[in-house]
Amino acid sequence: MTSAKQVSRLVAMAAGLCIAAAPCVEAIAAPGNSHANGNSSSHGPGNSNGPGNSQGSMASKLGALNAAHASASALANASPNSRVGKIAAYQAANAAYTKALTTACQSSSACKSALTAVQTAQANYAANPSAANLAALNQAKAALSTARNAVVQASTTLQALQKAALAALNAAANKRPVTTAVRAALNALLAKK
Repeated sequence: MTSAKQVSRLVAMAAGLCIAAAPCVEAIAAPGNSHANGNSSSHGPGNSNGPGNSQGSMASKLGALNAAHASASALANASPNSRVGKIAAYQAANAAYTKALTTACQSSSACKSALTAVQTAQANYAANPSAANLAALNQAKAALSTARNAVVQASTTLQALQKAALAALNAAANKRPVTTAVRAALNALLAKK
C-alpha cells in the first residue's frame, strides 16, 4: 500500500521535473522572444541587442547548429548522418520530450488531486464509519494508486526522453557544452519551421 508520504514525494518529484524544465518549455513555446536568428548583422562594434547578445555572437555560438536555418522540407528529407539530419533528429526527440513533460505535469496534478480525495474520504469515514463512506475511501485509494503509477511512469519516460533529446542535441552540435541560450536559440529557429 502506498503511504501518503510516498505519494507526496512522487508528486513533488514530478512537479520538480515540470518546474525544472519550464525554461526549456518556455523557449519552445515562445520562439518570438529570441533575437538570435543566426544572421550576422554586425556593422561594426556595438551593434547588438544587449550585452553579449549580438546576432552575430549567437550565430557564432550556434556553430554547426546554424544548419537549422534549412527549410522544413530539407529537415524532413535530410540524411540522418548529415548535420541537418542530426538537427532534425534533435527536433523530433525534443518534441517527444516536450510532450512527455506535459504528460508528467498532468500526472502530477492528477496524483495531487487523488491524494486530496483520499484525505477527504478518510476524514469522512472517520466522522461517519458507514459502508458508503468506506466504499468511497476504497475507491479514492484505488484512484490514488492508479495516479501514483501514472506519475512513476511519466517521470521515468520523461527522464529517458530528456536524455535522448540531449544526446541528439550533442550529436548535432560541434560546440560543447551546448548552453541553455544556444538550445533556446536553436529551438526558436526550429519553431519557425
